[in-house]
Amino acid sequence: MVFKPLLVLSVLLISISLKSQDSISYYFIYFKDKQNNPFSFQKPEQYLSNKALNKRKLKNIVLDSLDLPVTSYYIEQLAQFKELNVLQASKWLNGVKVFFNTNTFDPNKVLTLPFVKKIQFLAQIKRDKAPKPHTVENEYIEKFQYKLPLDSLKPNQWGKAKIQNEMIGTNWENNTLSTPTIAVFDAGFYMAYKTPGLIQLLSPDVVIKDFVDNDNSVWEDDKHGANCVGFINTFNPNNYNGTAPNALVYLMRTEDAKNENLTEEINWILAAEYSEKLGVDLISSSLGYNQFDHPETSHRYQDLDGKITLIAQAAEIAFKKGIIIVNSAGNEGQSQWKKIGTPADAANVITIGAVNEEGFYANFSSQGPSFDGRIKPDFVAMGQQAIVTSPQGYYRGNGTSYSTPIFAGAMANFYIQFPHIPYSTLLTALKKSASHYQIPDDKYGYGIPDFQLASYILGKPILNTDSLLDYLYNKPNAVFHQSLNIHFKSAHKQTIEIKIELIKKKKKIHSINNFTLNKGEWFNSQLVNTIYQELLLNKKFRKVKSIVVILKSKDIESKQIIPFR
Repeated sequence: MVFKPLLVLSVLLISISLKSQDSISYYFIYFKDKQNNPFSFQKPEQYLSNKALNKRKLKNIVLDSLDLPVTSYYIEQLAQFKELNVLQASKWLNGVKVFFNTNTFDPNKVLTLPFVKKIQFLAQIKRDKAPKPHTVENEYIEKFQYKLPLDSLKPNQWGKAKIQNEMIGTNWENNTLSTPTIAVFDAGFYMAYKTPGLIQLLSPDVVIKDFVDNDNSVWEDDKHGANCVGFINTFNPNNYNGTAPNALVYLMRTEDAKNENLTEEINWILAAEYSEKLGVDLISSSLGYNQFDHPETSHRYQDLDGKITLIAQAAEIAFKKGIIIVNSAGNEGQSQWKKIGTPADAANVITIGAVNEEGFYANFSSQGPSFDGRIKPDFVAMGQQAIVTSPQGYYRGNGTSYSTPIFAGAMANFYIQFPHIPYSTLLTALKKSASHYQIPDDKYGYGIPDFQLASYILGKPILNTDSLLDYLYNKPNAVFHQSLNIHFKSAHKQTIEIKIELIKKKKKIHSINNFTLNKGEWFNSQLVNTIYQELLLNKKFRKVKSIVVILKSKDIESKQIIPFR
């Protein structure tokens, strides 16, 4: 699912011969400009939805040439080549995806047109029978006659999703007045509406688009997307609830599960453009690319600097136009490749790795950094033995494909809770809440986030707490690495003292640290985690039984005992 990209400014001459009449060759034709365009900046409502325009106004995002659709005259002129079939147009790439219905036509002939910049080979794919249209059974259409009673939901109704949701501090139950819009990109959503708690996917408000077969049906395709959307949107109280059942979900098929080709990256870009047009808040993409069926189009690790691949460039464009992108790191941790794919390498893509239910790194999870040395993945969530919901019931599954939607649903609700706070501030708060904030690495990134804590850091009132007193945050049901962190809010300007005791047989080793805090300031320390990491490398401390943390402030003295692993 990865390609070796070619710079848009270069001119590429291609001569690819078809292997057989049973195969179709796909190309992308780039245009030089958008001249003679019937659309203008004065009437953006002709090519952007009201929701997209309202979001741009809220976020102060200005229109630019990338927003204008491809010049229709250029597409019309391609009709002179009878062998050429135009599939879809991309305004960000300024061109069209096409295929040729014969193996005798030389695609380089297209370069004779004065407005064509280059033509790029995408893939040669075996012809497939036309997909059968899927008809939703009447019994399911009749069932969809309700609105989700989200105001009645309580946290204890997570059901089988309890551990994976609570690990990241999912707090959407406090956000029932807002509805985030999430586009899920995947290989198909086979019978997803039959999953208990996902019947709302039949709502006419749910946008469905297939960029592989170029139609509006995804129910007959691969089941991977059905699994992924379940982590987000399932509403089945006491049995299984996703991290954002209050969200409006759009289903977009960009991936052909039978092949690994560059066409899939183009499909991803087309879906991102379409999502932006609709005003989507967040994209959840459990997809990544490094190697293709055509080796000449594959990526090298050197390409993964967040700037080279077309899909990474498109992800950055989507971000600048107001979409949060959450993408899986990949499952290459034990393979020869080992590293993340793309668009996980893009700077403003939130890349998600996987941990087990105790919070420890899952060996299959792809590792960073990006080629230019940036921390990747950004965060981790439960992706090893995660609980999957399906029409057939519940089962455990592995993959960053699963940790990604778990995170994405929580991120969408977090994002829309603070519409006037800059994204960079939101991300900083989320990093401060995470288990590896001060010791990020290539496996955990900044670690396991806590969305509830991040909301407090941003100023959300802490319920049942006197604002005139200090507040020590102890995460409920914390996993191991979260227990090694200290999160403290000061009610006064003061000095707090933290004492660390390492219990080794009957001997205590003390480490005292003092920190000065201003009123209202949050103290985020991974002091214990840092000491723990040092102990792992020091043989003489291998018999340490536990770590004791004592925090003293004007209003609080707490003692926490953490068993040593």
